[in-house]
Amino acid sequence: MVMLDSERSTLASDYRERTGNDLDAVAQLVNLPPQGQTFAPTATPEPTQALRTPTPSPMIPLNENAIQNLDDRDVSDVQAPTEPSATPSARSRLDTYPKNPMHNITDGIAEMRLSLNEVMGQLVIEGLVEEIVVQRNNTYYLNHAYDGTLSPAGAVFIDESCSLYRPPENLILRGQSAVQGRSLEPLKQFITGGWSFAQANAYLTMTTLYESERYVLFGVIQSASDPGADGYFNYARPSFATDEEMLEYAQSVKANSLYDFGVDVQATDRLLTIATVDTSSTCVVLIYRMARDGESF
Repeated sequence: MVMLDSERSTLASDYRERTGNDLDAVAQLVNLPPQGQTFAPTATPEPTQALRTPTPSPMIPLNENAIQNLDDRDVSDVQAPTEPSATPSARSRLDTYPKNPMHNITDGIAEMRLSLNEVMGQLVIEGLVEEIVVQRNNTYYLNHAYDGTLSPAGAVFIDESCSLYRPPENLILRGQSAVQGRSLEPLKQFITGGWSFAQANAYLTMTTLYESERYVLFGVIQSASDPGADGYFNYARPSFATDEEMLEYAQSVKANSLYDFGVDVQATDRLLTIATVDTSSTCVVLIYRMARDGESF
């Protein structure tokens, strides 16, 4: 009974808080309606007060001087962000011969290679040089002709650093210049004959295993033969890491050239270099670029 009285007291107190009325004052006997009738629906009572969600207090008090404090901070030792350095461009190089993607060996060269498999092509400077070009290493053909026989004039050979499997960026040719009128000895006239001779002989045709192309001269350099000597020009550059490096090399060629041919060089151009070899202290270096589509010489 004590528990029932306590529960009733709790319910009465709860009802009083919600409605503002005394539970005992409004209690009345409920009479059931006759069979077949129902009570009329009663209206839904309006809530006695609206529910409100309290605004929580911030967990961290706002510092009104925070922005001002940031402006007043010491930034004397803070380094400004550096500008990103320019990324060098990729090298513009060919993976295959545009006019001969199947690597068919050119006519004439194929016939010579049936008996001389180190023959790689032919160099022609009209009226001056006409030589079979071979390749083995950088010493054998200094005293051997292209057919392998001993010869003090040697043969014109492709530098061992160059490969014809892909179109070379800078095809480097070497040859003896110690024997009058043989191998690359006639190229000394590009020094002794002056500008008029160089201008009149500024073009050549180079036939290799996979192509035959015309080239135009843009640099004539008299270099020291010894790489450690003053006046040595490093022409042994078969390839370049970037387009910028290639263009820098072309500018260096022009800066060191005895003559200005007025020939422009682009990063996509392919080069050909010819260097004489003998026992003297200097050598002749000729640097060409390949003729572009539409150019004729």
